[in-house]
Amino acid sequence: MAPDLARADLAGAVLEGADLSYANLFAADLTGARLDGADLSSANLMYALLVQARLDGADLRQANLFAADLSGADLSGARLSGAHAAGARLRGTLLEGANLFVADFTHADLTGARLAKSNFFGSLLGGSDFSGADCRGADFSGADLTGARLDGADLSGATLSDCRVRSVSAAGVKLGGAIQKDLVLSAEGEPEVAVDGLDNALALAAMAEGSGQTESLEGPAVLFLGAYPHERKGFLNAIREEARKAGFVPLLLDLEGGGEPVLTIRLARLSRFVLADLGGLVELPAALSDLVAAGGIMVRPILAGPAPAGICEGLAGMAGHDSLGDLYQTDDQSQMIMSLGLKVFRPMTG
Repeated sequence: MAPDLARADLAGAVLEGADLSYANLFAADLTGARLDGADLSSANLMYALLVQARLDGADLRQANLFAADLSGADLSGARLSGAHAAGARLRGTLLEGANLFVADFTHADLTGARLAKSNFFGSLLGGSDFSGADCRGADFSGADLTGARLDGADLSGATLSDCRVRSVSAAGVKLGGAIQKDLVLSAEGEPEVAVDGLDNALALAAMAEGSGQTESLEGPAVLFLGAYPHERKGFLNAIREEARKAGFVPLLLDLEGGGEPVLTIRLARLSRFVLADLGGLVELPAALSDLVAAGGIMVRPILAGPAPAGICEGLAGMAGHDSLGDLYQTDDQSQMIMSLGLKVFRPMTG
């Protein structure tokens, strides 16, 4: 049976390598305790005091660390995947090389934490504070950073691919060598808008929220306009990579969740041209028709596979608009990926 140590005074205790899995350590005082290599998986550490504790190499998978205080603790190399650490205090905590993927650190205080080469893959980090933290080489792929504070943090060499970055504060953040691809600036439930580069994402987010205005992005952009359910994400990623090879910044408006005409046109105005992907559709989306009718920006439709009758009729109905380019069609997605750079992207680089 797992031990019940709720509110126990274990300050300075030597518990190296101890098996405390599933233990109840609710509000326990473990200040300065030695827990190196201990098994604390699925333990209840809600409101526990772990200030200056030694937890290097400890197993904290699925542990409940809600509102726990781990300030100044050493968790280097610790395993915290699936941990619940919402509201936890980790000021100045050492987490270098720690595995924190798919963990919940919502509204956690990580001010000044040392997080070099830590893994936050798919974690919930909304509203968390990384101000002044050392995040060099850390992996934030797929993490939700909505409303997080990154002011003064060092993310040099970090990976930020597929992160949600709406309402992020990033004054003075260091991003040298960081991978910043497909950053999502829309909220859950909204049509997905994504772009490369944190500066681009924050500028677009401010524009969408009405708190800022941007007239250009860092680098020539191409707006990808299409519907991308899960089964088409691989194709989307492949053609975005072809755009990068041609020197374009991919900007996505995913119509899978609907499309707002004003937003579509505003994003198009920031782009060199619009790549209208008609795959998976049976008729032209209204957002595309509105965009062509507005004029002023080149729209190049593409289609991998046969064209449904509704698509053909829609394109025929827009014939004559100067802003509508010829349909580029291939037999399948593989052929489209291989030829898109030469047939579509490179001719638009001039």
